[in-house]
Amino acid sequence: MQRWTTRSVVVLIMAMTPPACGEEMRQAGPVGETLSRVRAHDFERNSGYAGVGDLSDEAWRVRTLAIRDLVRVGPEGVPAMLEGLRDPNRHVRHVCVTALGILSVREAGAQLAKLVENDPDPVLRGQAAQALGETGYEKAMPVLEAAREQDDSEHVRHRAELAIARMREEATASADTVTAWASLDEKDFRQVAVGRSAPGFELRDTTGKLWCLSDFRGKKTVALIWIFADWCPVCHSEFHELTELEDEFREADVQPFTIECHDLHRSKAMVGEREIWWPHLVDVAGKVGALYGVDPMEFVVHDEWINRPSTIIVDPQGVVRFAYYGTYWGDRPTVEQTLEMIKTGSYSFRHPERRD
Repeated sequence: MQRWTTRSVVVLIMAMTPPACGEEMRQAGPVGETLSRVRAHDFERNSGYAGVGDLSDEAWRVRTLAIRDLVRVGPEGVPAMLEGLRDPNRHVRHVCVTALGILSVREAGAQLAKLVENDPDPVLRGQAAQALGETGYEKAMPVLEAAREQDDSEHVRHRAELAIARMREEATASADTVTAWASLDEKDFRQVAVGRSAPGFELRDTTGKLWCLSDFRGKKTVALIWIFADWCPVCHSEFHELTELEDEFREADVQPFTIECHDLHRSKAMVGEREIWWPHLVDVAGKVGALYGVDPMEFVVHDEWINRPSTIIVDPQGVVRFAYYGTYWGDRPTVEQTLEMIKTGSYSFRHPERRD
């Protein structure tokens, strides 16, 4: 006998909802065009839920550009985005949830809260919790508190906890976040090649200090290490390695940066109460990640679409000597292996469990 749960019933209801005016709304205007592109993409062929080994997969690009385009439409597209929250396609729901959070649309609060309670997909529940924190919709606090205590997924419980903290700190999504998303340009994606000059960038760290890659040209080797988020045990292990290897990095005259494709509030959660000696850079909207081929929003780790685990090494002349893009959450050189490659000048690495 089929065992029905609240969340499975929600899926059935969404799938059976007559298209009528809702479908017309989804198909109209720039929001409709964007969501149609999302529906047309075959995410299930390589959904990312089990990790994405195929470096040619374009799912990340479809997701990233869909969210960008929704953000660019702005407030006038909110009614159609709200309708998209009821779409049977989880990827449509996801990009709408994400855009509504970035735009800090408080009027979406009630529907986002229902997704936190009932959506069958933990990725959607986690993202909806984050969006509630970004909107500052205080009426959803009981829903977030219940999710923190009772959700089936420990990772959704954690995202609810982060959302509660954001709401209490009144750290709603900022204008800088909207600007970062709206300014994404696909012509700038994947511009890195080994043996060529590294694209320049400027990013602030979690203390607000601005760092420019060009400042190290002619001076130091730079190691760029993209991490996932504060829920990632591998990332915490890498932070521990960096802490333990501080003297060796300084002796080798190497400047490491960890980089996170989140806004300031989420990036600060990764650093926590630690005093780190290297900069943790805030790559809002994954703009630099997309430039460097890190493919933000590439595959799901736990309950969040996130970038590939990637390590880039740039020599003192500003030339890329090593660019490694992982195929699952644990696939890349350790911090110690990265430092050893720089010391020896031997830039060769392949993870034994790589999936391509």
